[in-house]
Amino acid sequence: MNKLIIGILSLCVAGYMFIAYSDAEKVYEIKEFNLDEYYALCLESNYESITVAKKEEDTSHLQTGKLTSQHQTSKSITSAYHRIINKKSDKYRIESSLLKAVITVESNWNSNAVSHAGAMGLMQLMPTTAHDLNVTNPFNPEDNIDGGAKYLRYLLDKFNGNLSYALAAYNAGPTRVKRHRGIPPIKETQQYVKRVLSVYNDEKSMYTTQPLKSKI
Repeated sequence: MNKLIIGILSLCVAGYMFIAYSDAEKVYEIKEFNLDEYYALCLESNYESITVAKKEEDTSHLQTGKLTSQHQTSKSITSAYHRIINKKSDKYRIESSLLKAVITVESNWNSNAVSHAGAMGLMQLMPTTAHDLNVTNPFNPEDNIDGGAKYLRYLLDKFNGNLSYALAAYNAGPTRVKRHRGIPPIKETQQYVKRVLSVYNDEKSMYTTQPLKSKI
């Protein structure tokens, strides 16, 4: 009887260790090991470390790595978000260059950013906004960008496609924009709209010779 109890306890401990290990490290199949692909998987999955196998059946030569603060501030990490941005751009019918501009001004590509007002993540979602948009983890890049893009689409529709008004509403809230029938007389908001449009135009100028004219 004692041996049976000990055996059961041993199985429980082993099972717990397996689950803990599995939760700490995910295995992905990548045919060619690529650093940008590796970092993108880390960022999208919100994991610090991911094990990568070149082939699904090949588990004897696994390559592993760890995301560091140096990697998080590198261009490789910034470019890893672009795949998510392109996906949300198509989903919500928003130019990817606009989403990049908002992220640049809002958080400077820091997925862990928190403002003094409590706005969180890449697109700086306020807690109430994140809740309304069903964003369960504002610090997860994919969840955050999805919520921010969805909210921006809503504001663009609300203000009949007027980009300046939509950006002002993203910063100061749609109620203030509606009350003032345009960009409210708030210095921070006025500067915010100009900065986003400037970054947006710079981004667009890489692909076209006709930059967007601001409606300010």
